Amino acid sequence: MVEDTQDEFITYNKIYCRGHQERFGLIRDVMRTEISLRLTRYTADLGESLREHL
Repeated sequence: MVEDTQDEFITYNKIYCRGHQERFGLIRDVMRTEISLRLTRYTADLGESLREHL
């Protein structure tokens, strides 16, 4: 997977696999939301783990 181009709101990437090429775009707001959700989940998991060990 390699970064192809970047538009104002969309990041385009190319995937190369077994001789095939596919291009897809990711919307910035969707990526930002997904990152925020995952960071929140990881932080909660870390906090729970720390509480168990203390």
